[in-house]
Amino acid sequence: MGMAGLAVYERAKSSHKGFMWGVYVQAGQRGRGLGKRLVRQVIGQASRRVIVLEAGRP
Repeated sequence: MGMAGLAVYERAKSSHKGFMWGVYVQAGQRGRGLGKRLVRQVIGQASRRVIVLEAGRP
């Protein structure tokens, strides 16, 4: 129904940063709050691993 990606930078100076990418919800599932729930899940996962979460295009 949907997906979202989280990448954590590997370089020592950037390892405190994560990047959210590729948030997608199938056309038939849109308008039901799934995208918002996916983003919240990514934020929750990221908060356990990084200090800074970036979104958008790298």
